[in-house]
Amino acid sequence: MGARYTNAQVVPLGVGQELIDPVPRPLAARSRTILSVGSVKPRKGMLVNVLAFADLLRWVPDAKLVIAGSISETDSYVIRLRNEISKRGLEGKVRLLGEVTEDVLEELYRSSRVFCMPALREYDHFEGFGLVHLEASAKGLPTIGSREGGNLGAIQDGCTGFVVDPRNRADIAQAMHCTLTDDDLWARMSSAGVAWAKRMNWRDTAERTFEAYGKLGVGILPHRR
Repeated sequence: MGARYTNAQVVPLGVGQELIDPVPRPLAARSRTILSVGSVKPRKGMLVNVLAFADLLRWVPDAKLVIAGSISETDSYVIRLRNEISKRGLEGKVRLLGEVTEDVLEELYRSSRVFCMPALREYDHFEGFGLVHLEASAKGLPTIGSREGGNLGAIQDGCTGFVVDPRNRADIAQAMHCTLTDDDLWARMSSAGVAWAKRMNWRDTAERTFEAYGKLGVGILPHRR
């Protein structure tokens, strides 16, 4: 049985308010691109992301998937991922960019239509809060995340995006399909995502942290240089 923490209080991370795009690029100026940002490794769910995307192409043949994040070309998982892309003829549809600059990443957020990273729990390796989903919301992107790990704290399911079963390709593909093809849904989620990011700020995180320690009778002294 796992440990029980009777005095625990969860304080979520926040997003820098300078990262919020108050007027996200309109849908008409975006391509049908699904964006993923993160290292290409098993717990990020990049393989199931690609497989679900392959299923999606039956309904949305002009869709594209872009993955930005560090890649180790000698890693067995990366090799398997590239083999799946090749086997399914997805070379022109899936782009593995590797690490990118902040300017390139900003443009990816502003030109894509959906963010998707269906993270997996692999033994004791799992995603925590899922800050990258909140950062995508700050750019006006509906976001698709996982029920495994901490994404439930970063995504308002059905409002700012979808929380899916990361081991169910059909579940992921359906969420991709909805956000790529339903313009009204996209507009609602985009607007709700920006509003959500504004609420989830670092000032609130700091205040809630002070409050939590205060309830325990523990004071936090300001940092002195």
